Amino acid sequence: MAPSDYAFTKPSGYTVDHHKYGEHYAYDYLDFRYVPSLLDILRSTKGFNDSKGQKLWSKLVDGGNSKPVVSLYVTSYNPWSDGFKPVSFLVDTGACVSILTAKTADDLGIDRRRDAGEPIKIKSINGEKIPGLPRWIRVFLGGSFHPIPVFVPPAGCDISNSKDAQRRPNYLGRAGITSCFLMCFDNKRLYAFPRLHSEPGLAAGA
Repeated sequence: MAPSDYAFTKPSGYTVDHHKYGEHYAYDYLDFRYVPSLLDILRSTKGFNDSKGQKLWSKLVDGGNSKPVVSLYVTSYNPWSDGFKPVSFLVDTGACVSILTAKTADDLGIDRRRDAGEPIKIKSINGEKIPGLPRWIRVFLGGSFHPIPVFVPPAGCDISNSKDAQRRPNYLGRAGITSCFLMCFDNKRLYAFPRLHSEPGLAAGA
């Protein structure tokens, strides 16, 4: 992405090359809280390695960082789907594909039966291979319902029943998202600019 494609301006926030992108849509974080700037924190201390260093780290890491958790309207591709529902996602640019929890998949009426398709395995951030079923959903993003691939746990799978899995959020990954939107973050909201054209790149094998 060339830096000339977008810029930070005041007071309107982001501006982009409108030959490449449509109008943006902003999504406020569900857990937004006051986030002091690093410079403001440093002004109240003597530097990075003073006696208050541990307190400084606490402020930076735990004391007010907003997570990019947004609420989006979602519907499944199932013909018996009963309309769209609000679903919270942790926006994770490190995730290759979006992942739904078992509860969210069930709420959306997504078929998680093992005989409804062979499970595949993807590698989690800690290197663990997680089994799941490839599915599709529609997400209201950038002003319209947009199809994205998702990964859901098979019915009866250990990961979908474990306490650790139940605490995990839904993840909004890159597949079908970053190829269709320019995504911008700040500490309180997510901006999505629809791409009007495919992004040129290197040919395969180049």
